Amino acid sequence: MSSQLSTLDHLVMGLLLKSDRLSIPTLSKLSESPKARVRNSLFKLMDHGYVVRRAECGALPLYSAVLDCSYFPPVAYVAERGVLSMDDEELAELVARVDRQHS
Repeated sequence: MSSQLSTLDHLVMGLLLKSDRLSIPTLSKLSESPKARVRNSLFKLMDHGYVVRRAECGALPLYSAVLDCSYFPPVAYVAERGVLSMDDEELAELVARVDRQHS
């Protein structure tokens, strides 16, 4: 597994930031990527120190990103990627908050 984050890794993180909790099949559908690649992407993000929570809820675990931690300087970069929509006011506010914390 490459240690460098890929476009899919950034897309998965962006999807987690824009939503409350998502399952791997939902992440797979939204990112238009196979479930195995999405699962690997989640594990890679965790290996890089990003805090991704896993909640057992019914048949499928749900994943969410935790923002209030010191491991998130790359969030602004994630939001700037062309695959994410920047007209989402909530995501723009989250990115601004993280930028203020790390500047």
